[in-house]
Parts: sequence; structure tokens; C-alpha cells
Amino acid sequence: MDKNIGSATIKKLFEKKIDIPHYQRPYSWEKEQVEDLIEDLIEAFHNKKDKYLIGNIIFHEKENHKLNIVDGQQRTITLALILSVLNECSFTECKLNLNSDQKQSENNTYCTFLNEAEISQLSAKRLKENHQIIKNRLKQNNELYNFILENVIVTYIKTTSQDESFILFDSQNTRGKPLARKDLLKVHHLHHMEKEKLQIDIREKYAKKWEEIEKQKGEDSLEYMLEFLIGLPRLAIRGELQKEHIKQIDVFKELKTKSSKTQLNKYNQPALFKNFYFDFEKREVSYEFVDEITITFGNKFFTDNLLSMPFEISLSVIGGERFFWFVLKYSELLDKIKDKNFYKKLDSVDGTGNLYLKKIYKSALFFYSDKFGDYKFDEFAMSLSKLFIILRVSYDSINPATVINFMWDKENKFDIFKSIYLNSASEDIIDQIEQYLMYADKNKIESFNEKNKNDIRSYDTKKQFIDCFNKQITKSLIGEKK
Repeated sequence: MDKNIGSATIKKLFEKKIDIPHYQRPYSWEKEQVEDLIEDLIEAFHNKKDKYLIGNIIFHEKENHKLNIVDGQQRTITLALILSVLNECSFTECKLNLNSDQKQSENNTYCTFLNEAEISQLSAKRLKENHQIIKNRLKQNNELYNFILENVIVTYIKTTSQDESFILFDSQNTRGKPLARKDLLKVHHLHHMEKEKLQIDIREKYAKKWEEIEKQKGEDSLEYMLEFLIGLPRLAIRGELQKEHIKQIDVFKELKTKSSKTQLNKYNQPALFKNFYFDFEKREVSYEFVDEITITFGNKFFTDNLLSMPFEISLSVIGGERFFWFVLKYSELLDKIKDKNFYKKLDSVDGTGNLYLKKIYKSALFFYSDKFGDYKFDEFAMSLSKLFIILRVSYDSINPATVINFMWDKENKFDIFKSIYLNSASEDIIDQIEQYLMYADKNKIESFNEKNKNDIRSYDTKKQFIDCFNKQITKSLIGEKK
């Protein structure tokens, strides 16, 4: 493995000083993936393959010649576990202590890898589960063991530049699941922290905090937040929102950065003040501080509220440590807003079109809350709800193009994200929505109500969407009598 590009047997692979860098996601292979690898190896063994390729690994070679695995961690760890079972090797010195009742073999390099690699403790449960899966499937087998070491090979790419290794990783994973893009985003910003010379224990704390937030599922998840609650408004205010973004947004492309420079600019300062006052005669400005912040002597202030951090959804992303604070802030905002009555209105809908609308609805509330907090939140949400009722009854089916090209009338597009972004007062946004509602065609709501008033058992995605909102909201659109 002296070349930068080449192939190597599994024996040669484990003879090298290979490690799992701290920024890697936890070991996560599931039973099906483990069993697939076992079956592939057994089939190659029975067919007496001279050389059997099982994939590619990307390495970043550090100054001490240790090889960090940038891509290929899951396969490498699983191979080490398979070899340990075939040779009855244990890991008595390993933090995971997978197999303490069996003999320790100091000569087996894959044992050394599992004992010494900085494998995340978050990986421990899955490692033990997969080790047991392999033990249930395989027994000691010297012939298969030697076949894997001598005949099974990997191709590899090795670079001394971590940036290059990430570019290679990105190029190989662009067709992967969205999860891979999110993981790559984390790696990208941890790498910026490394360039900032932040200590490894600090970087590990951010990586672990990220993994804790990742445990949330569904529309409370980190992935949903980055992709739609943050990604949709950012694309919309830049005029780049396309119909395909309603289905999926590449979070790595949207939230990566070229710079980790930490100098604040005048548009990106801590939200210390909730109001300020002018005295023209004295040429003085006085400030009223927000309740969450306590000012101390010198240049320090304390806050119990991450929402006071100096980040905005619409601003450029700063690399490294500040990106993780950005994520922490918006994770806290999601925790705060997710139980609000209006935010949950559409949680029960299904149907593809309804789900498209729900993404816009939730991200608009999220964006508003980021800019204006709780101020007139319910009034804004009420007007937004009426707007979405009008939109839903206007079409028999909803597609992505419908969602992003909602028209005031036949000539004018209405963009809720730009309205929030460009208006300095929440009252102006509400007035803008109400102005549209004043002239909107109410006949479609009336005909919809007439059609469904005697058919409460019918299941229709349009009816389901409208029924999520309080009937009083619908009545306010068309009048109490109707």
C-alpha cells in the first residue's frame, strides 16, 4: 500500500496503522448488510476465487503515517469482526470487551485494529449485536479465515490532503441516501474545526452532540430541520427554489462553507437588544436588553437561551465550530415551536400533495419564529392557515410546481418566505397575506363546503387537509352565514 492508488489484500490492510477518525458517524451496519457480506465471502470461497474484490476505501494519510478511514469504515469493522470469529480471537483489551472468554491473539492485526482504533462508544451496542450475528452464522474455520486474508482484496485511494479525501468521498456518495449528505456535512465542518486548531476533545464533544440530536425522528429530526425548515427558506429568498426541492434538498451543498473565519460582521451580531430608543437632541441611543441575557463586567455575557446566538437562517454559513452552534440554536428553536398548536395543525395529513404543503407551512412558521420570535406568532399563523386553505381548495391535486408558484392572481406570484425576509415588521407580513385573502376567490370554499357538509365519512385528502384547521378559520374567510 505504498502507492496512492492501488489494491491490497485484507492481510495487508490490517497490517497498516489504520484508524477511525473522531468525525466518523457511528458503526451502523444492520443485520442484512452483515449477512450479505458473509454470504458474498462464503460464495467466493466455495468458488475458489483467486482474487475477490469487496469494495473501495478512501484514506487520509496523516503526518505520522497513520491512515484515517474517510470512506469504508463500516465494511472494515465488519471484516475485523468476521475474522475474529473465524479465528476465535477476543478483544480483552478492547473497551467493548466483545468476547472476553476466548483467547487473545497478539499476532492478529485486525484484533489490534479493534482494540486500538478510536471507535465511538455510540457504536458499542451495534458492534456487539453484529458480533453475535456473525457468531451465530460462522464457527472457527481456518480455511475461510486464510482465504479472506490472502484472496479478498480492496481497492484504495490514499491522499495526504484531508480536503482531497473529502472531495473524493463526496464524488463517490452523490448518488447515496440523503443521510450520507448529512454525515458529509458534519465531517466537512469538523474538518474546519481541525483547521482552526481546536483540540480533539472539543471536536469530539461537538460530534457527540450532533449524534444526540440525530436521535430525533420524523419531522422533529435533524435531517428534516436542515433540509426543509432551514433549506427551503434559504433557497426561496435567493430565488433558487425549484420544484424538486419540495421533495429533497442536498443539505451538504446548501450548508457547506468555504471559510471558517470567525470575524463577526455588522449583519451578524448577538441579539442582545429587544428595543432601542433615540434622543435626537442629545444624540443618544439607549437599549433595552433581552430578558435571557445577563451582562457581566468586561466582554462576557451569560445566557440560558441558545436562541440569542447570533445566527439567522438566511445568512451565510460560517464553517467549523460556529456551524455547530448554528445547528444547536435551531435545534432549540424546533424544540420550542414543535408543540405550538398551529405548528402541529397538519401533523395528521397524508397524501403526497398535502405533505408538500405541510413542508412549506411548517418552514414558514419556523422562519417567522426565527425572525420575530413569539411576537404576533398566533396572528401570523392564523393568516397563514387561511392562505393555505385557499391554496388547497383551489386545486384538486397538489404538485411541487403548484406549491412554489402560488399566485396572488394570474400575474403575481406570492412568496411567503420573501415576505418574511423583506418586511421589517410582522404586521406588514400579516397585512400582505390578508390583502390577498380579501380579493381571493371564496366561491371554491363555499362549493367545497356544500359538497362535503352531508358527507362527513368521505375520505378525501383535500377534505382531510381543510379539517385540520378550526372551522372558525374557514368561516372567517367566507362569512359566518355561509
